[in-house]
Amino acid sequence: MCSSCAGGDPHALSDVALLAEVAELVAERNRVEARLTAAVRAADARSACEADGLKTMQSWLRTHGGLRPSSAAAPVHRGRALDLLPATAAAFAAGAIGVDHVTEIGKVAAPHRVAAAADQRRPEPGRHGAGHHRRRTHLPAPGRGGAALLRPARPRRPRTGTDRPAVADHHHPPRRHGDRPRRTGRRGRGEGQSRARADRRHIAHRR
Repeated sequence: MCSSCAGGDPHALSDVALLAEVAELVAERNRVEARLTAAVRAADARSACEADGLKTMQSWLRTHGGLRPSSAAAPVHRGRALDLLPATAAAFAAGAIGVDHVTEIGKVAAPHRVAAAADQRRPEPGRHGAGHHRRRTHLPAPGRGGAALLRPARPRRPRTGTDRPAVADHHHPPRRHGDRPRRTGRRGRGEGQSRARADRRHIAHRR
């Protein structure tokens, strides 16, 4: 039993103990909701509300429980759905899941969905008997002519001269005989030293 149920003060608990108590209270609430749902379902199945002068359990819950129409209808619908979901009903009774989980899971057991699932299991009647199924039309497999039938033909585009990229024709001026290529950039170290020696010899010769 939780400490608050035994009269303890939750403010005196540590963080770990307080969270454990909250989890236990949530599980206990789920178990109480499961017992309430089971009791409402049993009363709905045997029409026990007629002993009190009412026709449905929804009206009984609204009258004696003070519930709103939506809140009164929820346990009735939940109990009917759990009849088709025994595993969910067991988890709900153990407190592992809550009302919100059961409501969402119970949507798969709605009457219109159950009827649709039953219709899918029935064989479709045909002209050859009740158990005859319609023959499916199989397309030819690829490799046996099927790929050519399924694949649409792609129109060919005529090739023109504009499809190829044009090659740029760069014009270079003709080089005259005897012209030396003009050097650009920084001179090398050896060339600079040779010019310096030539300049010194020229100055010494003039002296």
